Amino acid sequence: TGYSLDAILTLAKATLVCADSRKESRGAHYRSDYSDTDDKYKAGTIISYNEGEYRTYLDMEKRYES
Repeated sequence: TGYSLDAILTLAKATLVCADSRKESRGAHYRSDYSDTDDKYKAGTIISYNEGEYRTYLDMEKRYES
């Protein structure tokens, strides 16, 4: 009811950017071009969005680990 197409597309692109930034397969996230797990990526992926620009980085401090 409060959803907009722009917001949904922004979230969809953020999901794709996060998936592309991980050069590995882990859990349900499988990549045929990177089929192995890499411990370098054993951290949460943080994404920021600012005026159309996406930036990802790994949470190596594990502040967002559940």
